[in-house]
Amino acid sequence: FIMGNQNAFLARYEGMTSRVSHITGYLTDAAVYLGRIMRGSKRDVYPFGFLIFKTLSFLIGALFGCYLIRIDRRLHLILPAALYIFAGFFYYVYIYRKNVEEEVLIE
Repeated sequence: FIMGNQNAFLARYEGMTSRVSHITGYLTDAAVYLGRIMRGSKRDVYPFGFLIFKTLSFLIGALFGCYLIRIDRRLHLILPAALYIFAGFFYYVYIYRKNVEEEVLIE
């Protein structure tokens, strides 16, 4: 139930709705956009390319994770954890604070 629910989570990015996890969701959405492109829709080229990019990024990340396991069994967990911590600090320092400061100035 939880895994199926996770695949149903959607996010909006630059006006397009996309699943937030699972490569099968990326491929399903990309196939929908590809069908629209084949019918002549020019505005669906960007979302299709974005989803193909997400799919390729997933595959490259999986290959990189396999490589890290061969180097050291703990590295495939430690490196992504460190990247998430860095991304969290970056978000807090440069994005979240900026948005809060802008809201204070508007009020």
